[in-house]
Amino acid sequence: MTTADAPSVGHDTAIRNYQVLVRRYAQLLDLVRDLTSALHLNDLLERVALAATRLVECEGAVVLLRDPLSGELQVGATTHPGLARLRVREFPVESSLAGQVLARGEPIVLSSEALQRPTTQSSLRYYEVALLAPAYPQSFAALPLVSKDVCIGVLEAINRSGGQFSPEDMATLEALAGQAAVAVENMRLFEQSDLIAELVHEIRTPLTALGTAAALLDRSDLGEIQRHSVLSSLRQEIARLNELADEFLDLARLEAGRARFQPTRFSLTPLLAECAEIVMPLMHGNGLKFVRQFDPEGLDLFADRVRIKQVILNLLSNAVKYNSPGGQVTLRARRNAGAPQGDGESCSIEVADSGPGIASESLPHIFERFYRAKEGEQRAQGTGLGLYIARHIVESHRGRIEVDSQPGQGSEFRVVLPLANIAGRLPG
Repeated sequence: MTTADAPSVGHDTAIRNYQVLVRRYAQLLDLVRDLTSALHLNDLLERVALAATRLVECEGAVVLLRDPLSGELQVGATTHPGLARLRVREFPVESSLAGQVLARGEPIVLSSEALQRPTTQSSLRYYEVALLAPAYPQSFAALPLVSKDVCIGVLEAINRSGGQFSPEDMATLEALAGQAAVAVENMRLFEQSDLIAELVHEIRTPLTALGTAAALLDRSDLGEIQRHSVLSSLRQEIARLNELADEFLDLARLEAGRARFQPTRFSLTPLLAECAEIVMPLMHGNGLKFVRQFDPEGLDLFADRVRIKQVILNLLSNAVKYNSPGGQVTLRARRNAGAPQGDGESCSIEVADSGPGIASESLPHIFERFYRAKEGEQRAQGTGLGLYIARHIVESHRGRIEVDSQPGQGSEFRVVLPLANIAGRLPG
């Protein structure tokens, strides 16, 4: 264990703390059972961070995972209020304590004396200390998440309520880190196999349709009108397969943390107009009225333009597919008053339709992976991934996406994104 002013413990102290360790390991067993019941990786990481906070009674914890391709440390979950407020996505490997743990594969524990020297060269290297300044942490512990002799991430605990992190605290955290690493690897394998199973399930229908079309086209007695009809169906199924392939690849990159965002400063209004022009033929073809209501200027974002466009087009396409004949699609964008997200000014992009709406029992699940509302399946086919991917993209930009809907009164999807500050970047 690498330490800086680490606390020492004598034989008598260890005996006195024996009961504490026994109680903690009993709690840890319960927490491990809780970890194995998690259904998604994000849920699992949140449980690990919460378990660390409770076990050693600290102010908060952070779980970071290493991206297998880029090597970057990405925040998976945090219970520390300061870091949660900042919505930090990545820790630099070169200048963070987590990066040191990742490189060495050994725990680090720092006392208040080591943490409260911000003018020294060593303290300036600590990204976590600078992140929480001017309220420098009083105590800090970081431990590697090791699976099959490979460090896949880091668990950090900040500000032990009783003072400094003791050897008993570190032993408890090491046990949790070991179990968390196994759970993370198992979850990744489970999600990968689940994704493959879903892909196989989804492609069966279009493959069956393609096989039927091929058999029909091979018939010599097929009339010209029927041949054109079969060819039309064949093209639709090929397009559906392409959509499936694109969305599944997108999903795999996003969930594995391999999606690369390229943020630039741009005005939202021209992008909205661009998206409107793309879906306009679909709206006319379905006899829908299109209403545009957005501020002409002052809506500048610092974001990945291609990804934001992907989100808007998804919402507009859904508004067309799940609308009523002769209905209306409304696209609005406006600057929000105040700072509801705590990250400065923000804007809202709203897409509303006049379709049949979404049933109340479906609303809580509408952004889940592979979820398709029963009422929607009767009107249009889809992969059940579009809204899930859109949520991933929006949250990666420190935003949020939400929906309001009443059966028989249509639906309204709202994307809230932070506006770029004067320097052109995200505030905060």
